[in-house]
Amino acid sequence: MGVLAAIVAASLAGCAAASSPYDLATWFGLGKPNLTSFLGVRFGASLDRVREELPDGDFETSPYGADAWRVNNLESGGVLYRSVVFEFTSNLGMQMAIAEFAPEAAATVLGQLKRALGEPTALRSGVAASSGPETLVASWELPHNERVTFSGPDRQVEMLGPAGSPLRHDAVLRRAENNGTE
Repeated sequence: MGVLAAIVAASLAGCAAASSPYDLATWFGLGKPNLTSFLGVRFGASLDRVREELPDGDFETSPYGADAWRVNNLESGGVLYRSVVFEFTSNLGMQMAIAEFAPEAAATVLGQLKRALGEPTALRSGVAASSGPETLVASWELPHNERVTFSGPDRQVEMLGPAGSPLRHDAVLRRAENNGTE
């Protein structure tokens, strides 16, 4: 088992300099992406570490009670993310990121996700009369329990890390909160 752990660690170390803003690694050359970080913040990072890396943020408590760090106006890959919320589990660090983008960035964000993750596991149009990226909802189920959801109508991308299942309810509550205020 020690050799397997060393291969995984080497794979993760090699992805730190990836050009994608989503920092994806490929495990064992099988061509299946494994989400390791978002906008340079690694899944599993502590709140203190994220505060050091992104000091211009604000602490908040998520709708479901998790610690969260909100940073506004982060740019990556030609996309300005108006707001990015990193959420933390009590013992496994950052496990969810929710980023809001401008409507005109929908095609760019969806294109970056498809290049990094391949075709979505599920894809649906939110508006029957149109099928542009601003109307699409796409999701990816990745091999190590990671989940990525792109929502053109909500103008956001959600990334759930490998140990993020306790935070899934927060994503639903945040979506309902955002839809109620716009």
